[in-house]
Order: sequence, then structure tokens, then C-alpha cells
Amino acid sequence: MTFEQNLFTEFREVLLADSQEKITDEALIKAVTMNENLITETGYVFDPESLAKIAQGDRSAEIYSKVKSFVPEVKAKPMYPDFPSAVMEMEEAEYRLHQYMHYFSTYGMEFLLGVDIHKGWLPVENDMAESTEKTEKDDLLLQAKTLKVISPEGIYADVYRRIMARRERFTEPEKELVREAVIQDSACIRGVQVSFKENLIPVFAVMMESLQGEERKEALREIVQNAGDVLTCARNYIAGKDYHLRTSEKRVIVQLLESFTPGDLRNNLILSRKKREQSLLVLQYLDYNIYSRSEEHRNCVNKLRDGELYSWESSLKKELAKNPEAGLSKAAERPGELLRKCAYLIRNGVEPAEIGEVLIRHADALSIQTLVTVCRRFAGKHSEEAAKEKEYRYLEVIFTEVLYAALCGLNTPLKGKKIYTEEGAYSFAYSFVEASDKSAEGGYMRSGMAYRIPEDVRYVRFFTYWNDEKRIDIDLHAYASDEKGENRVHVGWDDEFKSKGLVMSGDVTHSNAAEYLDADLEKTVENGLTQAVFRIHSFTGVPFSKIETVLTGMMAVSKLGVKKSAKLYDPANCFFSHLLRTEKNQLLYGKLDMKHRVLVYLGKDIQGYVDQPLNEESFSLRRYLDLLYKAQGVTEVSSPEDAEIILRADKPQADNEISLIEQNFFMDR
Repeated sequence: MTFEQNLFTEFREVLLADSQEKITDEALIKAVTMNENLITETGYVFDPESLAKIAQGDRSAEIYSKVKSFVPEVKAKPMYPDFPSAVMEMEEAEYRLHQYMHYFSTYGMEFLLGVDIHKGWLPVENDMAESTEKTEKDDLLLQAKTLKVISPEGIYADVYRRIMARRERFTEPEKELVREAVIQDSACIRGVQVSFKENLIPVFAVMMESLQGEERKEALREIVQNAGDVLTCARNYIAGKDYHLRTSEKRVIVQLLESFTPGDLRNNLILSRKKREQSLLVLQYLDYNIYSRSEEHRNCVNKLRDGELYSWESSLKKELAKNPEAGLSKAAERPGELLRKCAYLIRNGVEPAEIGEVLIRHADALSIQTLVTVCRRFAGKHSEEAAKEKEYRYLEVIFTEVLYAALCGLNTPLKGKKIYTEEGAYSFAYSFVEASDKSAEGGYMRSGMAYRIPEDVRYVRFFTYWNDEKRIDIDLHAYASDEKGENRVHVGWDDEFKSKGLVMSGDVTHSNAAEYLDADLEKTVENGLTQAVFRIHSFTGVPFSKIETVLTGMMAVSKLGVKKSAKLYDPANCFFSHLLRTEKNQLLYGKLDMKHRVLVYLGKDIQGYVDQPLNEESFSLRRYLDLLYKAQGVTEVSSPEDAEIILRADKPQADNEISLIEQNFFMDR
């Protein structure tokens, strides 16, 4: 993915140099026409301000080609190109015969002959199944996604600042954007404080590899804030170099460690028992004593090696052993650690109310992202098993109260205003906010967002297209059940191929192939199914990041039938799609609630989603906004005409609109 492609997927922005030319009527007409074509062909649309910039210099053709190149295509047919009609009418014996013949032509032939097979047998290529070319375009079923053109002037510094200011883990595309920004403009790091320490790791590596001498040392010192940052980055950098560094690399890392006070180094060498072992390993591969120039710092390291340094964690345990009050007092020294150890403290006799009081006093020092994550984790934990652990009864209340206190301390443009909440294509009651636990696959709309399924959409289609020089086998699966997690149905290569309103297009086991899996929203409900989760799996075992192309997504469909059938893939009707690049080889990609007609993007391999029903009682985006509005003194109005500000999920389309995505849900202080 190029820098511009990632900018498109992560920010919905397109680079366009500023122009001083006047806008002509002809150029404006071209821009408007181009915009209409983009809507029907790609599902994207430029805002009015961007259209005016495109018309300056008559650059519609350039922008149209650029956007079209950023929207991926499915470049292969499935096993049955007239899917789903052919499969829905097919007897199981015929389907299984085709399946076995295809498997034998790939896995079987490789096993027997010991050679690589690049393409297997397909029924449509051997006149054993009908192939009807689908040329009809489906209706435009979804709202267009707004794009904005921006100037390339200062773009690297701007992208670096926007991403690094967030107190949450990178997505893979964000990591690529930051790496490119640092490579192209090393000065972009200046004045930007990195809040989420893990995000320092790739930046540290780029600087180590691309800079030299004093320039490298100064740049590295700009991004690290304590010796702990240096140790974390060095540990990952050393591992990436197979534990073999050049002399200049060892020297600069040791100099960085000794640029902080001996006390800072001592505190960060042994935050916990695990950290102690990690620190010792880093110091060993740095040949620390050889390159050290500070006796005070060496003394700290020697005490670590001799077992004379004790972690803060061990001192907390000692204080707790005295009495709960002493333990709480010690924990209060580090509010972030106190937040993480709430359950541990309650189990050791500390009163939950007292923990809550201390956390509320330190709410402005806590990460809102972390607070949102723990609120989600413990919301609705009222099962019999959870009730056995007494701390579960208190944690949801504590975390919610502390989050509210933290939100009260924010200075947002919403404060004291009349707000209209524009949900648009989304359902906030079924969405949830994910921060560092969001999908690594990225995308402008993060994982956890729930899409409303329009009434004229009858089917939701899960699709994938993949290609590689080697033979790769990608599989799609759907797991459906009722609200209680019973009446289960699994559609996939190793189970049913059609059942109760779910149907798959056949299992192709070679590269340059496509697969589809449809859910009929009416038939599934008629058959007692109310929810389904969709999984994509690299059966070959190769991680998605190592495969040349893996495109997957969820799409809305209305027209199906034998003779009147729309194209199998239409980017304009995709709820969301991704070119996968994670190191994993399987993902729970989306969750469909057929009863309430919402679709949630997951993009993660997390156990439990299959059996967990979506419900409004969990810590939803709507509940988070209620807390935010209360904390900010917002008056929520029922009409946009009565509002001072319109709050929406995606890009703002008017001067009085604010985007939750652009503001990162107001979680960054």
C-alpha cells in the first residue's frame, strides 16, 4: 500500500496540490459529473469544498482515476459464477462431487506427485455447471462515504501528529503511514509527545536504520521520554535484528539510557519481575558495561544483576501484607497501575468505595481509552460465575464513575452546547468504542461500529478475493444461532454448504480466486436464527500479511435470481472492506444481527463473539455519549434545526458539524 492509498483508507482523504486558477463553469460541471460517477461506481463522494478545489485547474479526470485506483476489485469468478442461484438449486450429492474433484486436483495431486499445483479443477470450466455472466448493477443501497481533498504541503508532519497523538495502539495501515512520514520528513517528530508507548517501537526502528551519528541520537532523544521507553524500543529492535547489533547501534542506545537520571533508569529497570528479565536481556545484548560512560548508571545495572533492586509491584505486595489501607496508599502513587489492579486490591481486602475515591481524584491522569476499555469489559457482568467473584460486582460501577470524572475534565467544543446526534448509517446503541483493542486492520470506521441495514437490503454478502504466486487457500465461514446461542448452524467448507438462509459459493483452494457467502435476512429469521458471525481463514496457514492480495468485506445485496441477478461484487454497496495485512491467519470479520438489522465490523480473532448476542445493555457508543454529554453539560436536541452543533460518526459535511471519528471520540486529552 502506498502512502496515498493508506491516507485514503484511514482518513478518507485524497492529496491534491493547491491551485490559483479560477473555477470555470465547464470545470465545475465536470467535477459534479465526476462526483456522481464516483457515487455509483465506488460509493464515495467529495464534499462541496473539495469539489471546488477539484474544479480549480480542471482536475476531475486526475482525481477520478486516483480514487478508482484506490478502490480494490474482485478479479476472479467463484466456483459457481451464477451464485447463489446455482448452489441454492443444487443437490448435495452434486455439490460434494464437485468439491471432492476440486480437492483432489489440488491437495491430492500435490500429495501424490510431490509437485506444486497452481490451479485446480473447476466445474464451470469443465461443462459440469452452468455459468451465467452477471452484468446487471444492483441498486445503490448504502449512503455514499464522504471524501475530502487536502494539500500535500506538510502532509507528513500532519499525518504523524494526528496518529501519534492518540493514546492507543497503531493499526497496521497507521504504522505504514508513520514509517513513511518519518522516512520522508524526519523533522515531523519534533514537538509531538507519543502517548502510547508501543507506538514508539516502529518509529525507533526507522530512525535507527535511516539516521546516523548525532542526528540519530538527537532524533531518538526527541521521541523517548524515559529510560523505560528506551528499554522497550531496544528490546524489540534487538529481536528484529536477530540479537546482533553493530557497535554504533549499541553505543547510541547506551547513550540514550544514560541521558536520563540514574534514578529514572533504576525505576524503569525493574517495574515487575517480568520486566527485570527483559531488562537483563537487553543490557546483555547491548554489552552495556563496555559502552557505559557513567559510573552511577552502571551501579544501578549492577544492582539489578545482583538482585538488589526491587520492583514497585513487590513493594505494593509488602504494603498490602501490612494492611489494606497501606496497600491502597502505595497503589495511589501510580494511578494507572491502581486502575489495572482494582480486582487484585479488592480481593486483598481494600474497600471498593475507597478505590473509587482515589481513582476519581486522579481521573485527569488516567487514559480515557483505558477507562472505556475496562467499562466495556465489565459492563453487564452479572452471570452466576461472575457473581462468585465479589470484585465483579463493584468494578463496573467504579470504572463508570471514574470515566465520568475524566470526561468532566475534558475541554471539548461540545461543552454547554445544544447538540443534535446524527447517527446516519450507523446504530450507536449497537456500536461500541474500541481503542487499543481495535482491529489492527484499520479503516476510517474502526471496529465496533454497527451499520444499520437499509430496509430494501434483503441479503448481506461476505466476500473475499485473493491472489499470490503460490497456491493459497482462503476460506469463509458463517456461524449462526438464536439469541441464546442455540439452534446453531455452520456454513463452510467442512460443514453445511447451505442451511436456513445461509449459502456459500463453493470452496476454491488455489490462488486468483473468489468466494462468497450470503445471508438471507428474511429466511434466517424465519428459521429461528437471529445472529451470525463471519470468519475468514487462511487454511494454507500463511499469515495474511505474507499473501500478495487478500481482499475481504461485507456487502449489501437486493437483487438475486437466475436470470435477473446483479453483479457479485459492487464496491458502491460495501458496508466495509479491507485488504488484509495482519500477521494473523484468521479473523472474526463481522457480526450480523438479523433481528435488529445491524452489521458490526469486528476484524479480530477474539473468542466468544460467536455466542455473545448484541444488546443495548452493554457499554455501547450511545451509553458512552450519554456520559460525555452529561459531563460536558450538553443539551441534546431532537432536531438539527434546534442544534448549535451536529455530531456525526463520519466526516463533517457542514461548518456546524463535528465528527466522532475525526475527534477520536474525544478520548485524546
